[in-house]
Amino acid sequence: MTLLQIKQQEREEGRAEGRAEGVDRMATLTATLLFNGLIKELERATKDPQYREELFHKYNI
Repeated sequence: MTLLQIKQQEREEGRAEGRAEGVDRMATLTATLLFNGLIKELERATKDPQYREELFHKYNI
């Protein structure tokens, strides 16, 4: 395996880990909002990245 291939593989693994973390964060936020009956907030969070980040911060996710 060449150095270029190793770097590409590491980059792909990093991206996969980042995606998995993002999915986990969104699942936690979804569960939190549903538990609290905040359906409108959940709907907005799915469409508004800035609002979603505010909610992540608010709920320490």
